[in-house]
Amino acid sequence: MVQLNSHGEVADFLDVSQFIGGRSAYECVAYSAALLKYAGQPGHGPAGTTMQASNLAQYWYGREEGSNLTSNTNGMSLDAEYDMLKGLGLTYRPLGANINAVIGALLGGCPVLFCGAETGMHDMALGDRVPYSWSPSGNHAIVISGVASDGNLLVHDCASIAPGGVRPGPRTYDANKLQPVSATAIIPAWLSEDDMSIDIHSPGVGNYFAEPDTQHWTCKSNGKVLQFGVLDFYKQQGGLQRLGLPVSNEIPLDANGNTRQHFERGVVFYDPQHVYDRPPGAGNVYYAHVYQGPAWDAATKDLNTQIGTLIQELQQAQASTQNNPALAALKQVAAIVEPFK
Repeated sequence: MVQLNSHGEVADFLDVSQFIGGRSAYECVAYSAALLKYAGQPGHGPAGTTMQASNLAQYWYGREEGSNLTSNTNGMSLDAEYDMLKGLGLTYRPLGANINAVIGALLGGCPVLFCGAETGMHDMALGDRVPYSWSPSGNHAIVISGVASDGNLLVHDCASIAPGGVRPGPRTYDANKLQPVSATAIIPAWLSEDDMSIDIHSPGVGNYFAEPDTQHWTCKSNGKVLQFGVLDFYKQQGGLQRLGLPVSNEIPLDANGNTRQHFERGVVFYDPQHVYDRPPGAGNVYYAHVYQGPAWDAATKDLNTQIGTLIQELQQAQASTQNNPALAALKQVAAIVEPFK
C-alpha cells in the first residue's frame, strides 16, 4: 500500500515562495524541483529547510538559464528541466500532458512536477479561482502531491502568495480545470519502481474502477473489464500509472485462450506458454511489442489501409491525367505517406 501523510499526500513538502528581491520571478520549475528534492517520507517531515530549497532553486535556474537576476524571464524548457532533475539526483518518468497519468503516478506513490497554463490553476479554497496577483497568461509549474477526497488534486505552488507570504499547502486545485503542458513523475528514494502495486482500496482507485468480485474490475468510464491474470498483473504493476485505463476488453489471440488487452499507454498479452514472445523474466502476462505482431493497434491498421487506398488513387490519377497542375502536389503527398504504409 502507498504511504500517505495526514493530508493525503505521497510525501511531506516545504512551503517556499519563489519570489526574492533582485532575482528572476520565472523560476517556478526550479523551485518545484527543489521542493521535490527536499520532500520527505510521509509522516517524517521534509528533508531540508526553506532556505536550502530556495538556494537550490536559485542555483539551478542560474545554471540552466545563464542568470537568476530579475532581467532573466526565460522560464525553463523541458530539456532544461530534465537536465536539472538528473543533476539533483532525482529519478523521474515523463508522463506527457495527461491528467490521468498524473493521477496514476500519485496512486503509485509518486509526486509530480506539473507544468500547465496559469489560467488553469484554480484554488478551491479561494473560491475556485486562480490564486495569482497578476493576470494569468503564461505557463506555470507546481508540485502535485496527492489526490483529494473529492477527486481534485493536492498541490504546492511556490507562486501562490498571500499578504503574509506563501499560502501553506497542500492547496486543493480543481482537477477539471488544469491545462497540462507537461508532467513528470518523481520516484521517491523510499519507493522502488517495483513497489507500486495497487488494489481497489488504494487512494483514488475506486474513482476509476468498481470491483464486483475479487477477480474482476470494471472501468467506470467505459465499462471495460480487467479480469483474472491480467487484473493481477495490472495491480502488481501499478497499472494506473504505467498503463492507464483499459480501452478494450481481452481480445483472443488464438483458440488456445491466449489474449491481448489494450490500454491508454500500452498492450499486454495473457500468454502463459509464451507462444508470442518471451521477454526476460516474464510470467503469464507481459508487456507486448506494439509496433509488430498481433499487438499492432487496430486503429493503426485502419490508417494503413486508408493510406494504401490513397496511394492507389494517386497512382491512378497519375496514369490517367496529363499536364494536370495539381499532379505535382499529389505526387508530393504520395511521397510523404508512402513510408507509413
